[in-house]
Amino acid sequence: MSPGRPGAPSPVRGRRRALPLLAGPDLTRVWARRLRRVYLAAAVPGIVGSLMGVLAQADAPEDLRRPDLLLLLALALTLTVCTALVALRRLETVRALQVTYAVSAGYFLLVVGQKLTMTVGAQQQLSAATFWFPVLFITAFVAWDVRPALRISAVMYALTLLLTGLSLLGQPTPDRAPLAVSALQFLLAQGVTIALLTSLAHMKEHLTEVRTLAYMDVLTGLPNRRYVEEHWTHVRRGVRTVVLFDVDHFKQVNDRHGHAAGDEVLRELAQLVRRITPRTTLLARWGGEEFLLLIPRQRAAEAQRSVEVLRAAIAAHHFTVGHVTASFGVADGTDRHALSDCVHRADQAMYRAKEAGRNRVELTPGPPPARVSGEAHP
Repeated sequence: MSPGRPGAPSPVRGRRRALPLLAGPDLTRVWARRLRRVYLAAAVPGIVGSLMGVLAQADAPEDLRRPDLLLLLALALTLTVCTALVALRRLETVRALQVTYAVSAGYFLLVVGQKLTMTVGAQQQLSAATFWFPVLFITAFVAWDVRPALRISAVMYALTLLLTGLSLLGQPTPDRAPLAVSALQFLLAQGVTIALLTSLAHMKEHLTEVRTLAYMDVLTGLPNRRYVEEHWTHVRRGVRTVVLFDVDHFKQVNDRHGHAAGDEVLRELAQLVRRITPRTTLLARWGGEEFLLLIPRQRAAEAQRSVEVLRAAIAAHHFTVGHVTASFGVADGTDRHALSDCVHRADQAMYRAKEAGRNRVELTPGPPPARVSGEAHP
């Protein structure tokens, strides 16, 4: 569950804060795991290649050798340290990728600049390092969001354009035309690459937002019922507690203060519960004035105390319309039980709480045996 700032959010603010959560545990975690594996797999040949480049500097001219050697050593050291930290889970893969990108970009710009100004006049061709520029641009859009990635790529492109232009001006006239053709093809290809990557990144953002809206309750910014139902199997394995609660006498709130005030109460309630409950707890709007809490790795008897704290906090909070209370139903579940079974038992307990006077927490007896057939299980 994503923590929110105090206060009642607007639907737009709630949507913005919910984006990381609503990406889904299945997508967000899978993407993080895959990115980590790719980085660790690519870092090893990167380290070996950097060290081999250091050894290859023995035959390079002295004016080319020193800066190239220093940056290759810096790249090998950066990759080694970042790989170790990522492997030990002491550094996020994205941060490691950003650091690696910065050192790699500096190295390739230096190599291209050196070759253009010192050797290309005789060879009439661009450096082989230019082959790596599409990889740099792709990496920028993986390591950063669209706007910063586009800015970084634009800076890289501008620096390359500047280096190429200066080298062309410094070439003798007979050597300038062949180099200009090669440089123009290189620059056009990289420009097209950046444009395509930007377009694809914007499309991905748009699709993510559409998916988020499908799983989000716009009023509160919380995940909705569809999100819980479709992600039940991915939330947690093992024991879990399902809590269903709703606002007592909510119809009276709407009748006395209007539906706008009732909506404000639901937003305030969502923010209050998000601040109190741990990040591992999933809070969703189940429908109307009903909310659902999914507490992993705890049985109902263990979770009952924290639910009591939540009930008391709601009763003590001063909402826009004054004080309101909520009734809670708590039910056990495991990874072998269908969501509908757990919610049904929590709903029965919640109605017992209402019949007993409201502003109460009722606990359902132990869960029944898991179904053998019928609804799909986690």
